[in-house]
Formats: sequence, C-alpha cells, structure tokens
Amino acid sequence: MTFEGAPEIPGGEVREETSLSRASGEASPFWPAPTADPAQILVEEGFTLAREHEFESLFTVANGVTGTRGALAEGSALSSPATFVAGVYCRPDAASASTQLRGPDWIRLLAVVEGQELRHGVGVALLHRRVLDMPQGMLRRTWRHEDPGGRITVIESVRMASIADRRLLCEAVTFTPENYSGRVVFEVVLDGDRVEVDGGRVVSVKLAGNQTLVAFASHTSLH
Repeated sequence: MTFEGAPEIPGGEVREETSLSRASGEASPFWPAPTADPAQILVEEGFTLAREHEFESLFTVANGVTGTRGALAEGSALSSPATFVAGVYCRPDAASASTQLRGPDWIRLLAVVEGQELRHGVGVALLHRRVLDMPQGMLRRTWRHEDPGGRITVIESVRMASIADRRLLCEAVTFTPENYSGRVVFEVVLDGDRVEVDGGRVVSVKLAGNQTLVAFASHTSLH
C-alpha cells in the first residue's frame, strides 16, 4: 500500500527524484534487504506535514510490550513522538482519569551540516520515503535532502522493537554527503534533554563527499 505525499511543505519544497539507487529497493549494506511483496509493506512517498500525526500512528513499531510512534528523528512542527509500555498508566491527580504513561523519547537525532540543521521545510526534499516492513518488523526511512547551501545529504535509517527481548528498542542511521565535504554535528536528544555521547553532548565529525557514516547504531532498553 502506497500513500502519495503532497508536493509542498510549508516553508520549503519537495522535489521527487529517482537517482538514489537504494530508494528503489536495493539493499543497504547495513541492515537486511527490504521485503519485496508490496502487500506486506506500507509506503509513504513524499512528506505531508498536515498528515504527520496520521503517519506517525500508522508507522508505529511495537512488539506487544512497547510501542513507539513513527515520528521523524529530527522532529517537525507537528511531530508527536511517544513510546508506550503495555499496562503502564498514570493519573495526574485524584480527580483525573488514568491515561497511558509516555516513556522517554529515545528516537531523537538531529544532524547539523556546517551550522545548518537538516529539517523538512528548510531547503529541498529531493526524495523522502518511509516504509513499514511488516514481515521484518522494521520502519525504514530514506531522505535525500538539499540544504539552502546546495549540499545534498542522504540519511537512511531503520527502527525496530525487538521480539527476542521485548524491552529492547533499536535504531540505526547512516549519513552520506553526496556532493560536499564538511563538518557534521549530531545531537542526540532524550526526552528533550541532550544526553552525553562520547564524553560530550554532541558528536562532531569531518566527512568527505560520498563517505557514508553509520551515525548511530543504538538501542534503548526499558526496565
């Protein structure tokens, strides 16, 4: 099943292209090949800000114990990221009804290229695709983005909730600069507060054109 995104984003532009080979189904060297049967995958082509709440719900990854909404790692104006644990509720006060408790927002990852944050609405989305691969239990994403400085970056990711260990949530991200070399800073956010990574709050690396970096291959375990 395929959803077509609207061609425009407020404050930015979407221009679909097909020059990215892995966007057409070629396997990434970093994770399993995608499921080929179109009846077993859910695909969003492009990006429609007004439908982001809907797609975040459709692209939830869950394993019967935990569930994480399919929000963008970098966030958007209408993102509502959340992770829930089955049977865990809270009640703000004695007069309120119980509601399901939100767990930590563990998916946040923001890339900053030469001082420019990579976000929808800033620059041009040359390609954006999210695929819920149901047989493999993975949410796959491919985003090819041109920033206002003309730098083209490809970000690919997979997200999953483990069946082998139902407390385990995983995300892996690759980052490839297509036509530039420069300084890239990655900021990892947990529940709105920056967390320590490699002894600091951010990771800064120097990348040459077409050099792929496995930015983060991380996991979160809920106890």
